[in-house]
Amino acid sequence: MKTLILLLLAATLSAFADPGWTLTNSVGARFTSDKVQVRVANLSGGCAASGITADDLVGLINPAIRDFWNTIPSSRLELKDGGFLDTSDTDFRDGELCLHDGNCASPPIPRVSDIVITCNTNATNFPNGSSLLALTLPTVLSGRDIKGAVIAINATNTSFSGLSRNKQIAVLAHEIGHAIGLGHTGVSANLMYYTVVPTRERLGQGDINGVTYLYPVQLDMYGFGCLTGTVSEGNSGGPTPPPTAWIGSLLLGALLALVFGKRLRPQT
Repeated sequence: MKTLILLLLAATLSAFADPGWTLTNSVGARFTSDKVQVRVANLSGGCAASGITADDLVGLINPAIRDFWNTIPSSRLELKDGGFLDTSDTDFRDGELCLHDGNCASPPIPRVSDIVITCNTNATNFPNGSSLLALTLPTVLSGRDIKGAVIAINATNTSFSGLSRNKQIAVLAHEIGHAIGLGHTGVSANLMYYTVVPTRERLGQGDINGVTYLYPVQLDMYGFGCLTGTVSEGNSGGPTPPPTAWIGSLLLGALLALVFGKRLRPQT
């Protein structure tokens, strides 16, 4: 028992020293719904120059969410494969990726709910044959709530289609991470590392910590109260997120459960 307690305390100190994750914005925005669909804009000719089809992209959704973001027991978020979003709106292909707040320089990619993937050729998004694989932005915000996000696959060249299928899945999973509120990290063990890693088959601990912070499962600690991750309000009105506060709570709950011989279960 003493050894286990020491290991848990060491894990807590390690997490505080290097959380390994960041947020996409200063307000800590996240989807309010526990279940978020991921869909592909099915626009005729939308992926013509990219070497990949809308059908190919739909085939990447399930492994990208199943093998990565839906593997986290400490997170309440459940991503769903929504298949196609049938549309004839060419702004999915040609529009600018920007917030729907009136500040777009050109017609924006249309307002969406949930997460929508689209092939995109807009020169502002991908200038001069950019080698970027994809760009992602929560495009519809209401305060700290993400109402919709767009993943724009670079369709000005074949940079994305030239990847192996496993890399395509990992890249799409990385972009979904941005869509749900996570930023880049400098820790190479994490999926949200700022550049493509040759082999990426699972989340890193920083990815897990970040999503659990944004979408925590509420835990009833057997009469000791409910401990969850939150975004606190700073004195200036902006968020003051304690990046690893939820970890201490979770480990405390585990210790209490061990001491009192009870099994820890998340509430549904």
